[in-house]
Amino acid sequence: MDATRRVVCNPELFNPVLTMGMQVSFILVVSHLFQLVLKPLGQPGPVAQILSGFVLGPSGISRIASIKKIFFQDLAGDYYETLALFSRIIIMFLIGLETDVPYMVRNLRQATIIAGGGCIMCTIFAVAITPFVYPQTAAQGPVVIMALTLAVILSNSGSPIVIHLAAELKFATTDFGRLAISSSLITDTYSILLLVVSSSSKHGWRFASWFLYGCLALTVIGAVIILNMYLANWLNRRNRDQKNLKNAEAFGILSVVVATAMAIEMMGFNSIVACFLIGSMFPKGGKTGRTLVPKLNYSVHNFIFPVYLGYMGFQADITAVNSFPNFGVIAVVILLSLGGKISGTLAACYYLKIPMNEAVLFGFLMNVKGYVDLVTISIGLQNKVSFCLLIISGSGFRP
Repeated sequence: MDATRRVVCNPELFNPVLTMGMQVSFILVVSHLFQLVLKPLGQPGPVAQILSGFVLGPSGISRIASIKKIFFQDLAGDYYETLALFSRIIIMFLIGLETDVPYMVRNLRQATIIAGGGCIMCTIFAVAITPFVYPQTAAQGPVVIMALTLAVILSNSGSPIVIHLAAELKFATTDFGRLAISSSLITDTYSILLLVVSSSSKHGWRFASWFLYGCLALTVIGAVIILNMYLANWLNRRNRDQKNLKNAEAFGILSVVVATAMAIEMMGFNSIVACFLIGSMFPKGGKTGRTLVPKLNYSVHNFIFPVYLGYMGFQADITAVNSFPNFGVIAVVILLSLGGKISGTLAACYYLKIPMNEAVLFGFLMNVKGYVDLVTISIGLQNKVSFCLLIISGSGFRP
């Protein structure tokens, strides 16, 4: 949110916008080229999209001075972060729209146990390695924030990417796929709760202020959910002869969602869960839901997702890993993230008597990382080694 304020107040708007537009165009073109090569090899779309950002970023061709001067102008990073914020809002709203809420409610116990197994193991590992990672990364701030940040890095699961992979690999509508998606959403909710605690420490809030702002945010979310119900019913009754909403009407609904998310961000909280809740509680029937889902699907899967995942790869700078201790930190984080999620998920599946082959697949799907790592960057670690650690550990596993 701080980056968005700097962007809005920046008098020199033209050049950074051109730079960001050019980079977005390059990411889209390069990601599609990589997908043409990797798709016959069985690799899903997110791999090509992250790889395109990695090639264009400081680990790739941006090491050339002339290209770096173009891509990394003043406040360019703030523009990229603002673009990622708006992309995250739309993605999570769409995920909420497409979520099978009755199925989640019916299988809440199973999904919670599977998610909880991996989260508990990863949190234990995060606390255990904090005394080792803290001095190696030369981090600043309280050790507790480092422990919370590591817990988020190890335990988060990229639910948008899990959903994207499930759709591409044709198992999104199976019981296994829906349970995996539900578990990844619960895992990300746990990670966001840890981020909320971290952000409260970052802002220096007292418990009373934090509680007051939290209640206000929940009130705003509830009010918007009720408003959307009335708005969707009104739009469904309006102009009954029309099969779909007009673009202006769909834009109005999205404006309400974006304004709500920005208000929650300004309160100091993260809007990921809020956007998901607003989307999941949005009325699915009628022409309103029938219009929003295909319009957002096309935009997200063809433009927003490639750019957002490309931005993930664009952040990675392997030049920061310039010593053996730094490499050791990254290796430890990746191994513990894999080990914690797999061991915890296998234990949970054994308790639920889920077959071993499905349990192993659950373990690997829960290891997919995504957007939570990008949010963690602005809250937790502040130096280049920590920054690279977050991105590489976040991209350390792709099925």
